[in-house]
Amino acid sequence: MPSIPDDLLTPAEAGERAVTLGRWSLLLRGDHLDEIAVDGRRVLRGIRVVVRDADWRTPQAEVSRLEVSDEALTVAGTGSLDGLRYAMTLRVTAEGGVLTAEAEVELLDDADCNRAGLIVLLPADASGAPFRVTDQRGASVEGWLPERVAPHQPAVDIARLRWEPAGLEAELAFSGEVFEMEDQRNWTDASFKVYSTPLRLPFPVHHPRGRRLRQSLRLTAAHRGAAAPAPPTSAVLGLERSRDGRAPEIGVLASTAPDGPHPEAPASAAGVVLVEIDPREPQWRAALDRAVEDAAGRPIDLRLTVGDDGELIEPLRAAAALGGQLHRLGVFRRDGLLGSAALLRSAERMLDGTAAPELVGGTRAHFTELNRGAQALSDWPGALGFSITPTMHDLAGHQLVESLALQRTVRDGALAIADGRRLHVGPVTLRARLNAVATTGTIPSGRSDTAEGYGPEHVPGSTDGRQGTLAAASWLLASAAQLSGAGVASITLGEEWGPRGLGPAGTRAIEWLSRASGRPLLEPATGLPGVFAFGTVTADGAELVVSNLTADTLLVDPGAVAGCELLSGRPADVRGPEGDGDRIGIAPGDAARLLLDAAALTLRLDLVPSAGRTGVRRG
Repeated sequence: MPSIPDDLLTPAEAGERAVTLGRWSLLLRGDHLDEIAVDGRRVLRGIRVVVRDADWRTPQAEVSRLEVSDEALTVAGTGSLDGLRYAMTLRVTAEGGVLTAEAEVELLDDADCNRAGLIVLLPADASGAPFRVTDQRGASVEGWLPERVAPHQPAVDIARLRWEPAGLEAELAFSGEVFEMEDQRNWTDASFKVYSTPLRLPFPVHHPRGRRLRQSLRLTAAHRGAAAPAPPTSAVLGLERSRDGRAPEIGVLASTAPDGPHPEAPASAAGVVLVEIDPREPQWRAALDRAVEDAAGRPIDLRLTVGDDGELIEPLRAAAALGGQLHRLGVFRRDGLLGSAALLRSAERMLDGTAAPELVGGTRAHFTELNRGAQALSDWPGALGFSITPTMHDLAGHQLVESLALQRTVRDGALAIADGRRLHVGPVTLRARLNAVATTGTIPSGRSDTAEGYGPEHVPGSTDGRQGTLAAASWLLASAAQLSGAGVASITLGEEWGPRGLGPAGTRAIEWLSRASGRPLLEPATGLPGVFAFGTVTADGAELVVSNLTADTLLVDPGAVAGCELLSGRPADVRGPEGDGDRIGIAPGDAARLLLDAAALTLRLDLVPSAGRTGVRRG
């Protein structure tokens, strides 16, 4: 059964099928094999067959054949994207404590690919586990899966990988290619990925039509201790005050949609509007002018992407004309996406005191670039920034929710890199607003207006159908909860209007968060998977925002609650298990803003099954 709200499910997840192969079990979601377990104990996050084009884009395979028996599973299908076409077959067999997977990819056209074949996902909770890698020559290296997010590959040249997840001893043996590992937590994926071909080899690789690539793996697992405990369904939430943290400033990204009807007044209560422009595009001035108009007097956070200092002149002249409305300025190089000290100091000199925004370095891309560029940024004494895109590698709703725990992990990593410097997080967007790893250049549009939009509007796959749903708005609240903390000065959450916009529930979420900006923070970790809380101290007690991103109903003990508002706008449902008193019910995908009296020290939370949920089909 899916463990997240229905609004966040992809079609493959909504139609997931539970498959049992002897002692092994897994969830089949389209052509993805997820949650692979032996005797009920999870070993792998997933096994996939992927093909990536020269810009690392990934066609989604359509399943055309599925065969399931007691001991074997075969999935076959085809994928295509802009001239890249392939056929894939994945056959999985089980015998005792051994699971074998054999993959074949056939290129149906001449194609340039950065990757083609098997990938394996180890769960992120394996961090800290000891491992041993045996290479193609038989030499072995031992280590630990990193606890702090690793900027570069934790293991390379993998023929065999042995590691010890909780209560198990597991080993993967590969054939058909050379494999290596990357820490996908850099992109807030909940996994360590083992993949081929090694990045040290030239890419893309040209494959002629008809070429067949074959790879296989053999997974063995044995018990070596007690299984991990089942996740809790009840918790008593402590309301401890953060030592020195305050709720961050909340911003929104200026809409990049085509010109057209949109709110005449500010669509949200966000205190700052962030606008990204590239002066190589003739429409940069129109984009800035529209963002300023949308801001309606609110401060502007301007982010520039340039090739050299000379490209700064005209945008900074326009920025200086904003005077005090120019609140923040970030400058990043088009090549590498980092903002160096030299580049930022050039911008400061060009402003020459006509405006005095806070200057932001770091990266306009993922935590990955900040993590890998930390040394290059060490001579910049000012603020740093990075953005978050949880679906960089996986569009699944389960990945969206799982990414939230990793957002706290990368926040902590970024704060360590900042080492006392202010941190600005965002934009946080469901889909990628730029392709940070493209190997082919982009062609400027040539337009000088925003009639057809700009930036993310023209990035393939930048718009997510879940955008604007209640669950997506609840996810934004959860993201803010995970990213807030001492040292985090601001968080920017999504576009304000348009197809990538907040929607009514998202606008309400921004209002809740903006209202709390500047207040002392609480540290209300729920301990319940899929339940997230953001708390602040108020003059009358405390305010707590609780997001329910599970498939169950969350019940809250109302004893200390002086007021309640649901994100959905529905009346607060007061109910509870028979004989257990009344509770405030938060439905899957909803969130609640709870006003607590000053005497409140704890809050009880319980997850109970929601009506109408049905089990998955069994294979």
